[in-house]
Amino acid sequence: MGADPLRARMASRAWAARPCHVAQRRAGPDGQRRLRGGCEDEKISEAQAMKNYLVENGIEPDRIIMEDKSVNTYENLENSCRILEEMGIGKNIAIVTDGFHQYRAGFIAKKLGYEPSAINAVTDFYNLTLTPTYYVREWMAVTNEYLKELK
Repeated sequence: MGADPLRARMASRAWAARPCHVAQRRAGPDGQRRLRGGCEDEKISEAQAMKNYLVENGIEPDRIIMEDKSVNTYENLENSCRILEEMGIGKNIAIVTDGFHQYRAGFIAKKLGYEPSAINAVTDFYNLTLTPTYYVREWMAVTNEYLKELK
């Protein structure tokens, strides 16, 4: 996915989902991946970029369901959960994201009535200048989610 830190993080999340794909393939035919994430300022959505990556790395395109309309974590989960409901899939879900983002994603999924499990992508710490930014941003976003609960 190149040297761009955002793209490296997307590749890391997509790569982390592959063991789930292999395990579900062994268990039955519905080993589908739900890729989510839109982006207002990119040429293609995060979901499309991750789908491209997974297909290039051996996952069949028909096993990937994309949600590419959302622009933030809450919308990502809300839209993805709607897709899961339409497909008749239960409330136990696995969220694949960066470890520093996992708490907030799980918190939101629980607010939406889901029972999330965490699959952490390896956070790429090669660019140490961005690492503190990731954690500060998440701290602020988690605080924002809690403040929403107080309203």
